Amino acid sequence: MTKEKKVISTENKLTIIIPRNGSWSVILLTGAWCLIWIIIFYSLAAEGVLFSGAGFAWHMLGFFLLWLLVLRTFLWHVRGKEKVTLDENHLKIERLGTFLAPTRKFEVRFIDEFRFADTHHSVWWMERYGFAGGQISFNYWERPENFGQSATREEAIEIAAHLNERLKTIIHHNPALHPDSVFRPDNKTL
Repeated sequence: MTKEKKVISTENKLTIIIPRNGSWSVILLTGAWCLIWIIIFYSLAAEGVLFSGAGFAWHMLGFFLLWLLVLRTFLWHVRGKEKVTLDENHLKIERLGTFLAPTRKFEVRFIDEFRFADTHHSVWWMERYGFAGGQISFNYWERPENFGQSATREEAIEIAAHLNERLKTIIHHNPALHPDSVFRPDNKTL
């Protein structure tokens, strides 16, 4: 079952929620890994071995932190969503349904147009596990940024059109945000 995106438009902002359609292989692999380590932690704690020595405890702390990273990936694939909010000043991209996922915030005046990402700027395994990449791209200070990891081509084009329309409206109402009036590396005007 594919999850549907939501577009919520108000006078002041546009919010788009893009659900993550997780990879079953990643879900099975990370879920099994988390379950196995829960069993190992429980059995070591029950035997009193978990906190028997400082060196062993430090190693287990390292595995626990790795377990948190794998759990985060598992949750992202099972119930993750990207919440994209474009208001008059900022574009915010949040990851919902997982933890340790910081909000990415961009100033509108430094954003070029949104488009379908026909080229990807990250390695395949980072995209596969949900660490990077996406189907929608924009330039921010001449650096490509991506989001919409599990959006289809058609959804990405539609979402980019919604965002571009809102971006044009924002620039129309606030001419100071127009790309020609903003200092950029390729445009030395103020």
